[in-house]
Amino acid sequence: MTTFSIMTAPCAPFASTPWLPDFEALKDRRGLPWEPSPPCADYAEISSTYYGTSANGERATFLDFSRPIDRITGLLAASPQASIGSLGGFSIVYADGDVVFCGATMRSGNADDTSASGFINDTMKEQQKAEIPHVSNYEDANALATDFDACGEKIQRVRVWAAAYLHGIQFVTETGRESPRWGKCGGPATTEIVAGSIIEGGGSAPILEEVDENWARSAAGIRMKVVGVKVVLGSRKYERGYLDVRPLAIEIMGCRMGTEAEQDTGGPTL
Repeated sequence: MTTFSIMTAPCAPFASTPWLPDFEALKDRRGLPWEPSPPCADYAEISSTYYGTSANGERATFLDFSRPIDRITGLLAASPQASIGSLGGFSIVYADGDVVFCGATMRSGNADDTSASGFINDTMKEQQKAEIPHVSNYEDANALATDFDACGEKIQRVRVWAAAYLHGIQFVTETGRESPRWGKCGGPATTEIVAGSIIEGGGSAPILEEVDENWARSAAGIRMKVVGVKVVLGSRKYERGYLDVRPLAIEIMGCRMGTEAEQDTGGPTL
């Protein structure tokens, strides 16, 4: 009987396989996967101060201030009787056709969704007390426009209303055109995030009410330019069996510009 000997090369370690993706690079710093893909590698979260909470977060997406926008759809207003969860989220369509889904885009909302299983807890009840609607009733909410034609402009400002959870957002273009407001946006905005603003580690930031102290100490002297926002998404299951995905929080994203000393000497910046 003829026998054959098969020679095999030793297997390389799994982690060194060149075609495997860097799975950690596909996640944000809290371990949430980026959807549909991570932002530029030079971009990073500036502050650990969330507007809202990532406690129930499942994924993260990114709005890039440097890219022209065609339109934003699904910007529903919430009536006083409705919870934010009934609105779903919204979609951002870039001028080149790329789409970022910031939750399940709905054409109508304002249902009383207190039947959501396991989602209405003490924290949410306190959140609802902090939410101030900008419409007075269901009819007024449904009469408002929900889509925004950005006409190829870039987003210059993002106004945020947030307490325990994100409950309101509005976009402003570079020429000052304002989108419809998503959620409950009564009263002054919690913050306004401005494209191109500079945050210096160890110093104050004019666009933030609060900068995380740990970040400020570790990044003393480092200058960061605001380049976009991260939207943290979460879902919840209804008793009737389906899921809704909606935005839970906003976080500022920036690009490192280097220290003043590096810039004065022509040193490297990212």
